[in-house]
Amino acid sequence: MHRLLVILSVLAAAGPLCAEEYEGKLQWYNKAALGFVVSGVIQSVPAHTGRLVKKGGPLVVLDQRGFKARVKQAAAKLEEHRLNQAEAARELERAIELYERTQLSDHEKQMAEIGAAKARAGLSRAEAEKVEADLELEYSMLKAPF
Repeated sequence: MHRLLVILSVLAAAGPLCAEEYEGKLQWYNKAALGFVVSGVIQSVPAHTGRLVKKGGPLVVLDQRGFKARVKQAAAKLEEHRLNQAEAARELERAIELYERTQLSDHEKQMAEIGAAKARAGLSRAEAEKVEADLELEYSMLKAPF
């Protein structure tokens, strides 16, 4: 019984030491605002509350069908413009050869040059559209930054 009283008196004396209050502020570490660059319908949310997501892991995924279709369409258009540009280059080469042999007029040679320039410009536009489509597909998935 004597032991029990000693233990209780020690605990009673230690009680006020544990009851102190401290004020503090919570600061977030690596806080980041996240959002989509493109708009779309959410297909899935692979990240769940309380679960660890690795850097680069998907948090939210938009419906991919439209983005993939646009990439496929841009790739087909790019291939078409590559073929057109190759044909226009061959036509220009033929026109220059005929012009040098004086079998083609200045106007016809200029028209071949204009056709080749238009084909090159179309190819450049198609390449840019393909890059944009690829980026939109990439941006359709929100990934963990850290």
